[in-house]
Amino acid sequence: MSVQTLFDKILVAESEVNIGEAKAIRYLDEYFGVRPNGRPLYSGSHFETFGGGGRSNPHEFTAADLLSTSLLSKPVTGQAAVGILGPMATELSRCLSELPFDAAFETLTKYEFEALLGNPESPGQRVWDLLRQHDDKWDLGPVTASKLLARKRPHLIPIYDSFVEAEVGLGGSGQQWITWNAAFQRGDFVQALRRIRHASVAVHLSLLRTLDIVLWMHHAKTAGTTEESGLSAPPIVVDKSRAGGQESPSPENADDRRSGSLVVWSQPVTDKDRARSNLRIPAASKHVFPAEPEQVLVDLDGVLRPVNWRPNGARSGTLGLGVETMRSLRERNERIRIEPIGERFIVHRRL
Repeated sequence: MSVQTLFDKILVAESEVNIGEAKAIRYLDEYFGVRPNGRPLYSGSHFETFGGGGRSNPHEFTAADLLSTSLLSKPVTGQAAVGILGPMATELSRCLSELPFDAAFETLTKYEFEALLGNPESPGQRVWDLLRQHDDKWDLGPVTASKLLARKRPHLIPIYDSFVEAEVGLGGSGQQWITWNAAFQRGDFVQALRRIRHASVAVHLSLLRTLDIVLWMHHAKTAGTTEESGLSAPPIVVDKSRAGGQESPSPENADDRRSGSLVVWSQPVTDKDRARSNLRIPAASKHVFPAEPEQVLVDLDGVLRPVNWRPNGARSGTLGLGVETMRSLRERNERIRIEPIGERFIVHRRL
């Protein structure tokens, strides 16, 4: 990420690219808006307070904490829930107890950052690694891990997700804490976030969460989302049968939009694709996948297995389903429907 780009987003006056303080305040006020029937416009507005909030049991993950991530469209799956509340609970609590609840990202000294988050033996890195379970994956990726930790330490752990990554170019989850720490060293940037928070309805938020919502809302508005969930709208395809080549949603995508579910589509599967090992994922669908290359869990015909995901920059991403699977696909020149559920991806195919 260019830290200067992030500064400009907030500090420079509103434009097509930059947000500015006035628009940031409007984003926060909208995010915490309420429908006429009393329900929130965005379920994520209850993330901090749901079930008593993370403060109610500051040194242990609770069932309410696990449920709270679903308010941000990232539910914790069964394997992870059992592990977090069961066998791993004591070790996770030990790490959390070493992270002061009121430690704030914007006031950390260089020494404090290194001690709490900045080295492999720090409690922040240890609890992150425990949640990720790199050696025995339990379907909990960096997005969900960051949201769980932000729930427990809202002033200390930033949320990482594809919208914020796309908006400021974090370049993956691996270096995000170091990058955010560099940004929060600039006093006028921190003061601007404080002014934005104070002038909005969201005075209870941490500065990290304030920034997260502002960036998320800006990307959601400019990229196109469904209003309730905040998830990206289905990709648009060109219907060449229409006069003038106007763009319109495909029938499948129209159904997805009405149902409110999140479904994305692959590139059309060509004969060349069927002879290779990778399913191509267009840029419009890549937001549901990790921002960096890593193994993801794919559910194919009810069988869950890890496959390699590569985002490939501005080009189509690829899911390494394997040659045998690709050859078995009958959808010649048709797109494959992919449904993200938690940290896994269900690939729907016709055999």
